Amino acid sequence: MSDQYAVTFSKALVDSGALESVHIDFRKPDRQSQAGHPFTSQNAMSSLSTEPAYYSCTDDTHARERNKFYVVTKGIQPGIYYCWSCAKIEGKGVDRLSARVSTHCEKKTSDAAAREFWRQELEQGNIRYWIPRGELNVH
Repeated sequence: MSDQYAVTFSKALVDSGALESVHIDFRKPDRQSQAGHPFTSQNAMSSLSTEPAYYSCTDDTHARERNKFYVVTKGIQPGIYYCWSCAKIEGKGVDRLSARVSTHCEKKTSDAAAREFWRQELEQGNIRYWIPRGELNVH
């Protein structure tokens, strides 16, 4: 990549000791994206297995709502999304999974409520990652 990117964390977060490590994956554009509108959501995931991944969206065609968190617990990319369109397409895997595959997403109105719902679902063993047929790469 020739462009420069910076990731910053608040001093309070670093000083609290809560931040152990961060892993960032940049994904390729979605197969269904338009040439002028590449998919540019990023995934920042904690190394702690109990923490959800957070996904943000920069697609200007997607509607933005304040204080809306979409928690995908069953899908191809479970985590917390700030955008319903991305939660549906990238999280649940709409149009990439069979209609018979069980997916789940719930809207919450605060980060705390979203994280609490994620923790409850994780404790009950309800977090499910699905891999669409034909997309499994075995090395």
